[in-house]
This record gives sequence, C-alpha cells and structure tokens, in this order.
Amino acid sequence: MSHLDAVIALEEVGKISAAVAFPVFESCFGPILAVAHFGPETLRRRSVPKVCAGEMIVVVAMSDPNAGSALTDLQTKAEVMSNKIVVNGQKRWCSGAGHSDGYVVYCRLSDEPGANGIGAVFLEKGADGFSFGKREHHMGFRGIHPADMYFDNVEVPLDNLIVPAGGFRKLMEAFDLERCGNTTMSLAIAQSAFDFVLEYVQQRHQFGKPIIDFQAVQLQLADMKMKLDA
Repeated sequence: MSHLDAVIALEEVGKISAAVAFPVFESCFGPILAVAHFGPETLRRRSVPKVCAGEMIVVVAMSDPNAGSALTDLQTKAEVMSNKIVVNGQKRWCSGAGHSDGYVVYCRLSDEPGANGIGAVFLEKGADGFSFGKREHHMGFRGIHPADMYFDNVEVPLDNLIVPAGGFRKLMEAFDLERCGNTTMSLAIAQSAFDFVLEYVQQRHQFGKPIIDFQAVQLQLADMKMKLDA
C-alpha cells in the first residue's frame, strides 16, 4: 500500500499509545525499507516477511557517541573479509535497543573520509560480541527505552551487507519516510489529547454549567483545533 496509507494506520495506533505505535513505526518506516530496497535477496527473505507478520522488530542504529547530528563523522567500523564481516564500535540514542530483533547499523566500511566511507550492515540480537548498555528514560515518550550498543568483533555473514561504502545517500533516502512517522505519532498524541479534553470540558461543571460554556475554554479549544488542522 502507499506511504499515506501507512501513516494513517500509524496515526490510529498512535492515538492510543505511542509506545505501541513506535515498534510498528520503527520496523516499517525506515530501516526495513533500506533492507527491502538495497539488501541482498537472502537478507530480504529472512527479514521482510517476518517484519510484515509482526514477528520481528527492526530498528536503525545511526549515531555514535561523538557523531549524532554530524552523522558522517561516525567511527563504528565494519571490515569486510573473504567470508564474513566484522563489526567494532559503539552506537548511542538507538530507540528500541535491547528489545528489538534486528539492527540496521550505519558504519564505516572503508577508509574514505566522510559519507564516502559509510554503508550499513544488518545485525541480529544475540550475536556474539553484541551487547547493550543501561536503558535510558525519556522525559516524555514513555515506554520507549534507548540504550547504548557495543560491538566487540561481532561477526556476521557477507549477505548481511545492506549497502557498501559510498551508499550513505541511499540509506538516507530510505530513512526519509521515518521522519514522516515521527511527525505522525506527534500528531496522533496531540489529536488524542484534544479528544480527551473535548469530552472532559463537556462533563466538568462549575458555577452550575459545563465549563465548555465559558468563552475562555472555547477559545483554548479553538486554538488547539487550529494547530491540529494546520
């Protein structure tokens, strides 16, 4: 189905709980698209049907501790050998780290500077040398716990290579839809809050009448609705 259909479905789930919507969003709106569009056939067959069936959650691991917004400065390294890929480094701010099954890991696959050396490999939870740090807690967005991830000579098969060095632009194109998912969940939370308030102000009584009859309340509701529609 279309991207619009996807965000509409995500919005309906997000109205109930962002924590429930997030694994749907994270699996379907970014990292798995990179696998589906650019990964080898064997990897696609192993992962995409499971994600569609809800049997696998896949997240993206982009940022290093010293490379957040400046993503092209990342230092996590993957070395392609004759029969395997070996990954070393650390990732930070990965929402879904620990409970997710698969990880699209942005890493440096050559010594080329900047974006030219960056590609991505697919790592599965439970691989030897792949571990997680302490779970962090957001001020909001409850139920989603990011954590650091550590790669200590993690070996993966050659067909786990999604994009070789120089494929950074492809990865970011696949990631673009994920930005729509973030905004959709934000919109869903706002809509849910508005629906709750609209029902509440009709039930709550002060000075002998429902508080929705007061002009100040009506003006606040109008402002909320206007922002939602925008």
